[in-house]
Amino acid sequence: MAHQHDHHHHTTADLEHDLHEHDEWFRHDPNEPHHQETHGKLSPLGISLFLLVTVLFVAATAGVLVQYLNRTLLDERYEQEQVRGEKMLFREKAESFAGWEKSLHGRPEWVDPKAGTIRIPVELARQKVLGYYADASKGGGR
Repeated sequence: MAHQHDHHHHTTADLEHDLHEHDEWFRHDPNEPHHQETHGKLSPLGISLFLLVTVLFVAATAGVLVQYLNRTLLDERYEQEQVRGEKMLFREKAESFAGWEKSLHGRPEWVDPKAGTIRIPVELARQKVLGYYADASKGGGR
């Protein structure tokens, strides 16, 4: 898609006309006593103070931001440590439960061979006790 441009060529007469037809703001009376500044006077002290206030504001904002981020990171680290501690506690409990589960349902093992103490699984102990009382109720006893 081609754009069509109005290539208006300015003639010298157009430029002279534009030169004299500006707003009042651009015109200066030839009887003015001196050149008038259009934008006012520059104050080096004002510019310096503005720069100083800007730099101090940016530095204070950066300081507050750094403090906030440090606090946020410390809080996050604390939470991670708590979660890690809870996971370790859970793992220890699970290992303890697994050991307890093994002693209840695992294989018989000697606790103290000299004293004749043996650890047997709960199910085996239940069967032995039930068998003992079943025999005893039949009058057999052991």
